Amino acid sequence: GSDPSARRNLQLRLHCAQATASLAREDNSKALAGASEAVRLDASDPRALNLLGKARIRVAEYPAALRALNASLDAIGNGSSSDSKRLRATAHSLCAQAHERLRQYPQALEQVQKALQASPQLSSARIVRAMALQQSGQSSEAEVELEAVLQRDPTNALAHLQLGYAQLSRGDPCAASTLEGAAADATGASRSELGAAKVYLALSLDAFPERGGTRQADMCVKEGLSLHRNLQHVWKEIENGLASKPTAAVQRLRGICDLDLTSGQARQLLKVLARAMGNAALARTLAGAGAGGGLNGSQRQLGGAASRGPSVPPNRWAPGVPSGACTPPAGDGRRNSLPPNRW
Repeated sequence: GSDPSARRNLQLRLHCAQATASLAREDNSKALAGASEAVRLDASDPRALNLLGKARIRVAEYPAALRALNASLDAIGNGSSSDSKRLRATAHSLCAQAHERLRQYPQALEQVQKALQASPQLSSARIVRAMALQQSGQSSEAEVELEAVLQRDPTNALAHLQLGYAQLSRGDPCAASTLEGAAADATGASRSELGAAKVYLALSLDAFPERGGTRQADMCVKEGLSLHRNLQHVWKEIENGLASKPTAAVQRLRGICDLDLTSGQARQLLKVLARAMGNAALARTLAGAGAGGGLNGSQRQLGGAASRGPSVPPNRWAPGVPSGACTPPAGDGRRNSLPPNRW
């Protein structure tokens, strides 16, 4: 019981377990603290470094996440054991997520390939590949990838969510049924992922009111808002000061790190939220700006690539982080988090 090495290993396992549990609860601040403490105890432990990378991705600290994950890969080396392959695949898959969130799509696809070399059936890596393809304008290839994931794992909620988003983005009315499936079969999905499914479903129903009407769209967006923590923070900011500044509000919505929106989708979401939440001032502002009308015909392509505004997409950020909620980071998107060491 007095062996310092054994005591440190026990503490390391405890902090890793606490970080894992906090990630599952979406308590990202505690997850970040626990993973950082685990890395402080052993800066060469791949499991701790992978957890730190995952926690930093959750709070949109993507460059810092990549540093931790590259350190994990260095620590794993060329190990050929099943444990080494699993940890290596996880690290590469998380690197792919960070690069995709930074809109570095070629790097994301390269990391996906490395993850699949270590674990050919890793669904999380294939979903990131689909996201990178979707965001770089290769929607059909993205949908093929997601459908392949769902053939192997029909209950994969994140694959359903991303497939529904791809369909929504090209104006496919089938998006509604796909997203309904994602919301109904949410096994393994986080609250924010379920919230995103509800938000996207609301946009699809609003674009095709004959499939459910605006009342159902409003109900879905309210449910999505109640589940999606980062959207809650941005909506509160919009209500408290941006109701008269729709362009700024759209940029805030587009920057949410775990809710992908084109310019057109963000404007549509703003309209649906204003209607559903009874914000008459915002509704009047949007109507005056020409954003409050209904969608029909070619306007139903609002979410598609052709509707992207000329503005540069904002840095993705995590408004739900208590240390700086509702304040987008400058520069590379990092947030000051007071890590205990260089990671």
